[in-house]
Amino acid sequence: MDRQGLATNAFDRYTNLKKAYIGINLMYLQVGKQLKWFKDKDRFKIIGGSDTSWTQFISELAIGRQHSYDLIALYEIFVEKWNIPMEVLGDVDRRKLIATMPLVRLSDSEEYVLEKVYQAKELSRSDLAIALKQEKVGEHEHEWETISFVRCKLCGLKENVKEVQAENTEGCDRHTLQEII
Repeated sequence: MDRQGLATNAFDRYTNLKKAYIGINLMYLQVGKQLKWFKDKDRFKIIGGSDTSWTQFISELAIGRQHSYDLIALYEIFVEKWNIPMEVLGDVDRRKLIATMPLVRLSDSEEYVLEKVYQAKELSRSDLAIALKQEKVGEHEHEWETISFVRCKLCGLKENVKEVQAENTEGCDRHTLQEII
């Protein structure tokens, strides 16, 4: 295959990959919508019987309890409450949208909610977590603490330096300690 053909093939595959990723995110919103329907008025009992619990119902779908609540809340908050088109939300990882929900849930501003959706789309998960935590805490003086620990070079076990110093580590044949500061 020549360079032009390879580039075209790579571009086509990238386009298909991006469409699949968006499709996955849209599917999670659809799952949230369907779960909400079953949860409302205990409709899940139609399928599982009157003595079926929500946890039993979703476990048969291989969905964790908390994850089911998160998917329902994603749909309720972003689609039903704020009327954000699902196509817009399809570009955003559901885990990042879930991270924004505690702040978005309290908001009464569409502009604020759209800002959080944009942050969830553009920031990495770790950067988003930092931004959300800083917003939650607000302006403050930083209170720093120094944390020192040791780590076993062999197995990676970590211990607080003070705890290790209190123990007798001589003759330790299982752990070779490496100080990390």
